[in-house]
Amino acid sequence: MDLLNLQNANCCKKLQGVLIPSTICVRESGFTSFLKQYNTIIAERLQQHFPEYVPLIMYMAYCRLVHYSPLKNMPFHVARTMLSMEDKTVYTEKDFSTTLREIGSRRSQVTDYLKSFIKANDYVMVDMTNVFTNSEKMRYAQEGKAITVK
Repeated sequence: MDLLNLQNANCCKKLQGVLIPSTICVRESGFTSFLKQYNTIIAERLQQHFPEYVPLIMYMAYCRLVHYSPLKNMPFHVARTMLSMEDKTVYTEKDFSTTLREIGSRRSQVTDYLKSFIKANDYVMVDMTNVFTNSEKMRYAQEGKAITVK
């Protein structure tokens, strides 16, 4: 959704390239409250491993978990959540896709982040049901294949 459509939704006004909430604005607050209250450890560890992407990662989590939103609709949903009240940056679909590409290219940071949640003698199970690939190099992407990872 482009900036013009965000403005026309009667939630925000555009002033010098920044979306400003209008006098009357309806925003989501429940999930924002949940994130701030129960996910401090996740946010702290994200800050350690991906400091420049924390807001965008949180916005994408909100959009996918609450709205099951594709990338193209994320700017629309972010403009209507309390998560973005202090953040006056206008994000576009390209910002979200670039962030995903950047994070995906930092494999060691991703694995270090995920490892930070594992305690000694713990096991991790990854559901890759929705992962489609034709790559023969991915040993996990085999139908009916279960692998234990420590």
